[in-house]
Amino acid sequence: ADHVPVRLVMSIIGPGCEYIPHEVEIMGSSSNMRLVDRNALNTLDEDDTRIANDIIVPPNLNTEAVTSAKEGDAVLLMGRAWEDSSEGD
Repeated sequence: ADHVPVRLVMSIIGPGCEYIPHEVEIMGSSSNMRLVDRNALNTLDEDDTRIANDIIVPPNLNTEAVTSAKEGDAVLLMGRAWEDSSEGD
């Protein structure tokens, strides 16, 4: 598995990645449905990326929660090792 502390993702040409900002995920956690299945992020064994993405982020999610980076935007994404390093704090 790919367990790194942080990733830098940047689209040089074309649309950037889509992500759910941490602040939005926290606000969504007060409802019965979490925006992101964090357990699936770290234990998922699915080769089909469409299916994997639907497991991690439900397809019926309010699309306003999803942010799209633009061409040239640099996005820092926290990885599993980031979560592990913050548990000791």
